[in-house]
Amino acid sequence: TAQNVPIGGIAGRTPGSKTGDRITGVTNRGEIIINSASQETIEFYVGGVVGHHQSGNVSAVNSGKVDVVKLTCDELYLGGVVGNQISGTVTGTNNGDVTISENCTPKENLLAGGIVGNSLAPVANSTNTGVISNAGTVTKKDRYIDLGGIVGYSKGNIEGCISMSSTIACDSGKDYAGGIVGNSSGVAKISMCAVKQGSVTSRRMAGGIVGCANESLTIENSYSHNCAITATERRAGGILGVGAVTSDKVIRVYRCYTTASVTALYTAGGITGYDSTRNGKNIYSQCVAWNSKIEQTSDTQTYSSGAIVGYCGTTYTLSDCLRKYNLNFIVPDALTASRPVDQENCDGTTTLLTEGTYADDGYGWKYLYPYHGKATTLTTVSAVAKSLSWDENVWDLTGDYPKLK
Repeated sequence: TAQNVPIGGIAGRTPGSKTGDRITGVTNRGEIIINSASQETIEFYVGGVVGHHQSGNVSAVNSGKVDVVKLTCDELYLGGVVGNQISGTVTGTNNGDVTISENCTPKENLLAGGIVGNSLAPVANSTNTGVISNAGTVTKKDRYIDLGGIVGYSKGNIEGCISMSSTIACDSGKDYAGGIVGNSSGVAKISMCAVKQGSVTSRRMAGGIVGCANESLTIENSYSHNCAITATERRAGGILGVGAVTSDKVIRVYRCYTTASVTALYTAGGITGYDSTRNGKNIYSQCVAWNSKIEQTSDTQTYSSGAIVGYCGTTYTLSDCLRKYNLNFIVPDALTASRPVDQENCDGTTTLLTEGTYADDGYGWKYLYPYHGKATTLTTVSAVAKSLSWDENVWDLTGDYPKLK
C-alpha cells in the first residue's frame, strides 16, 4: 500500500471510527499550492478544508484556490473542500479554483472535484462556483482522470448539489468530466442537483450532470441549464455522457431536463451520449431535451447521435421523453439515420424503432440506434414538465424553466 500525505487548509486528516459532526462552521480563505518534485510512491490527498476525511460529518466553506503546480506521485485526490472522503456526509461551499498544471503526473489516478476529489460516502446540499481545470496526465496505461463540479470520483449518493463553475476541463488520458460527478461507481443515486452555467469539456466522456456511470446509477429530478458540454472526441450528453455498466447493473434517468449545447465527434445526445449496457433493463422516462444545440461533427456512419440518447439499447424502457420541436440538431449529410423522428414508447418487450441504413464498421458492430423521443409543440420546459405531471412539491414550474424547490 502506498504511503499518503494529507494536506488541508484546516486539517490534514480527521480520525477514523467517529460519528456526528467532526468539522463544522469553518472557512478556509488561504491558498494551497503544491509545488513538489518527485514523490512517486506517495498518494496525495489535498483539500481546501480537509485533506483526508475518515469519519463523521463535515460542513465547511473554502474560498482559497487549490493549485497543483508540479508533482509526481502515485495518486492525487484533490477537492475544493475535501480531498479524500472515506465516510460521513460532506456539506460544503467552494468558491476557489481547483487547478492542475501540465507538470502534474500521477502514476495511477487523478481525481478532482469542486467539493470532494474522491468520495466513498454521501455529499449533500453543496455548492461549487470554482473552476475545475486539469492539464496533467496519468503515466500508467488505462488509469483515470475524473473531474466533477461537485465530486471527481463518487461511490456515494449525491443530493441537493449545485455547480456554477465556469469551466470543468480535461483533455488527456482516460478522462471523465461531469457538471456534478466525473465518474460514478457503486450503486448510487444523484437527485435534486443542478448545473446552472459554465462548460464541461473532456476528450471522450462529458456529461452535464455525470461524465460516466460505471455501475448502477439513478439520476432523477436534476437539470443542466445555460451550459456547454463538449467531448473533443466522442460521447457527450446534456445529463449523462456515458452509461458503461455491466449487464447485471441498471441505469435509470427520470424527470431530468437540459438546455445545454452538446457537441461530440460522435455519439452526442440531448440527455445521454452513449449507453452501452445492452442489458435490456435501463430506463429513460419523462426527460426533456431542450438543448440549444446537439451536434455530431464526424461523418462516421457507424455511430449515431440522438435528441434523447445518442446510442441506445433497443430493448430499454423508454417512455414519455420529449424534445423541443425546433431542436437545433446538426449531423453530417451521411447520417440520415440520426436525424430526429418521433418514436413510440417501448418497455423491453417492444423494440425501439429506428430508421435508415446502418453501416458496418468492419467488426460486425452497428451503433446507429438513436433515441429521439417525441417532439412537443409546447413552448416552455415548465409547460412540458406540467404535461408530464412532474411533482410540484419538488419542482417550481411557475417560470419558463423548472427550478428545484
